[in-house]
Amino acid sequence: MNNLHESPEYRDEVQKMTAALSAWRCKDSKPQAHLDYDAPQIQQPNVPPPDLSHRNAVIHYYREKMQALQDRR
Repeated sequence: MNNLHESPEYRDEVQKMTAALSAWRCKDSKPQAHLDYDAPQIQQPNVPPPDLSHRNAVIHYYREKMQALQDRR
């Protein structure tokens, strides 16, 4: 398979297809993200809890790592 998107001989065809795709898409509505709150939760040590109770620990971890990198300079 060859990518001919940038080929000059296909420029008109690419523009025509791009215009058709733009006309086909609905500009006013955006799909809603789906979050299944009833999905089963994985219970493993490396999987954070579904709430944000681990957020402060993550922030602290990355601050320490960034400080260690800055101290190396």
